[in-house]
Amino acid sequence: MGWGDTLAMATSSPTSSSRWLYGPVPDLLLGGGLWYVALLGLFAVWGADIRNGWGPILAPLLMLLFGTPHHGATLVRVYENSRDRRAYRLFTVWASLLVWGLFVVSVYHIGIGSVFLTVFLTWSPWHYTGQNYGVAVMFLRRRDVPLDAGTKRWLYATFLLSYALTFVSQHSGGAAADYAVINAEWSTYQFLSLGIPRAYAVFAGVALLYAGALVGSAVQLLRRAPLRDVYPALVLVLSQSLWFSVPVLTRYFGVLGGMDAWAAAPEYYFLWVGCGHAVQYLWVTSYYAKKSEGWKGQGPYLARTWLAGALVWTLPALIFAPMAFGNLPFASGLAALISAGVNLQHFILDGAIWKLRDGRVARVLIRSDAAEAPESVGPPRRSWLAPLVWGTGAVCATVMVVYNAEQYFGLRLGFGYGDLGRAERSLDRLAWIGRDNPDGRILLGGRLLASRDVEGALRAYQRAVELLPSVAAWRGIGSVHAARGEWGAAIEAYEQALAIESDGAVLHDLGVAWLERGETKAAHDAFTRALEQNPLRRESWQKLQRTERELGLPVTKLPPASRHPRIGSRD
Repeated sequence: MGWGDTLAMATSSPTSSSRWLYGPVPDLLLGGGLWYVALLGLFAVWGADIRNGWGPILAPLLMLLFGTPHHGATLVRVYENSRDRRAYRLFTVWASLLVWGLFVVSVYHIGIGSVFLTVFLTWSPWHYTGQNYGVAVMFLRRRDVPLDAGTKRWLYATFLLSYALTFVSQHSGGAAADYAVINAEWSTYQFLSLGIPRAYAVFAGVALLYAGALVGSAVQLLRRAPLRDVYPALVLVLSQSLWFSVPVLTRYFGVLGGMDAWAAAPEYYFLWVGCGHAVQYLWVTSYYAKKSEGWKGQGPYLARTWLAGALVWTLPALIFAPMAFGNLPFASGLAALISAGVNLQHFILDGAIWKLRDGRVARVLIRSDAAEAPESVGPPRRSWLAPLVWGTGAVCATVMVVYNAEQYFGLRLGFGYGDLGRAERSLDRLAWIGRDNPDGRILLGGRLLASRDVEGALRAYQRAVELLPSVAAWRGIGSVHAARGEWGAAIEAYEQALAIESDGAVLHDLGVAWLERGETKAAHDAFTRALEQNPLRRESWQKLQRTERELGLPVTKLPPASRHPRIGSRD
């Protein structure tokens, strides 16, 4: 949120009720992020067990429950009320059209898509940082803590330098950059790093400035108010450090390596940070909406935000699925672009509508003046458009639930328990909602081929190629034909794979196919190229020696490292 730059001063004296939104416990747990501190304790002891047990379904489920309505809350806030739509037309119409126009271009242009994705991933931690800063200032204003320009600069510096550490790690690569979503497998699109030199002095310098800002801001705040008025803001400083600064620093300097949350699967743990951000957002936006004339209760409000969030997340995936107007499977790049589009629109709208200098926002979040509550943000006057929007949102919400259920109960359990029929049926159902997965099809093909279901394996591999041609999919098709003894078809499939990317394992398989066809010279060339890719592959050396003997060529001796039967024998 862009809350912190120009703040209206509170005019009423703080009372016990005005100091908090919902009360000290919910405000500190949800708004201050203390629940994440407790979660880190669990991760420190049982991190690996959580990740390998319920972790693969729990974190995505929480993001579905909280992340989706967190985006929807912004859309409800700015689009549901006609006054807000008009007031923020530059952002609700033109900026939003720009974002989604770039999304459409990115679907068909990998370079622009990579830039689009990079902007989102770079902006994302700044958005989280801005929200933390805004909530910290809100707590201070509600307590009438005097914030002169110098004190605000010190507090702002703690958040700014925390983001600076994250920015440098993102754009310099290496272990520190693994933390946060930039380590996710975006497949087709790439994160375009600025290539900041990974100099120790740069990182250490920013870290020292950050430490100085932490001390300076704490001193400045405690000089102006007692600890009981300041500590909620300091809780936000702590949450910010645990979300970004501490993980980045520990990974860069190699300390606390045994802490599972910061040493293993950082992209997984960022899901929990994202969940914390979403919960914090819903906490404050629900309070704001509660003060409106159109408030009908927490349940109906959260239902509308969830439907709105589901619509913006799902509709682009349906429209631009490979079988519709797109050319990329959901898991192979489309999901990344949708995430970028949804979040960039969210960042822009947030920066416009949640300024504490806005009179309506300040009256609720700072002064808690019920007499000056904002205009209604409730349901608009009845028209044909509202039922259409909410009906579409309901369909999209159903798609999101089905997708998440199939990911765990269909694919994960199907492959985990060896129930390949269950996994295949799950993939077929996902295809109906535009979420077919080429990697899942390739995995299915390999399992079916291993179980000697050659027809099923070929069907799975061919479907993977239809979705997204890849080396693995074409190699799988070649393996099926090889299992049937159809060497000509196998050679064609392997060559299709090599047309995408040169691969030592595929070249070895191609050489075997040429040998079976009696084409010793072609096989010799294939094994020679395979060994250029993987000089330690023992099987390739043995096949090369065979072709050399058949062609009457000097037989090459195996290099020492490839003589061991276990070295280089795997694909």
